[in-house]
Amino acid sequence: MHAHRRKDLSGEDRTTHDLSWEENFYRTVMEEYEAEFTAYERLKDLQGSAIPRLIMAGQFLPPDERAIRPPALVLEYVPSVNLYDVHFDAIAPAIRAQVLSAVKTFPSYGVIHNDINMTNIHFTPPEKPAKGFLLDFGSARIRRERDSEEMWTMRGECDVEWAEALLEDE
Repeated sequence: MHAHRRKDLSGEDRTTHDLSWEENFYRTVMEEYEAEFTAYERLKDLQGSAIPRLIMAGQFLPPDERAIRPPALVLEYVPSVNLYDVHFDAIAPAIRAQVLSAVKTFPSYGVIHNDINMTNIHFTPPEKPAKGFLLDFGSARIRRERDSEEMWTMRGECDVEWAEALLEDE
């Protein structure tokens, strides 16, 4: 049995552990919220096409009393299927190219997705995909003034390489 496991903690140690967990959780939630919210603001021109529309930002009110009430984003609901759950041949090359083009465009808006994977690439409608889009900008990199053009381009290329590996014919 490991001493660091929650069930082994008692008294003050457990309280300290619980507070540390809450603080870490809060920090993580805030970082991801800020990244995603800023990404949606910067990618406003692409909302409704390459990404869902941001409807509103607010706060999640959990049913239990908690010290933390995390921020939340309400996004447009788009019935879809992700790349993991659809047969590759069901997605026309033009649709895959459209998604890849969006990924290539993000850095010019000061956003790098930073979590390109099969579950963040979606296609709609699920029955016969005609359009692709991306979700989950919680891990996004947001360009800052101190980011050099060379560094930013290099980081953006990583997203493009991942997207190409997932979307292009082998």
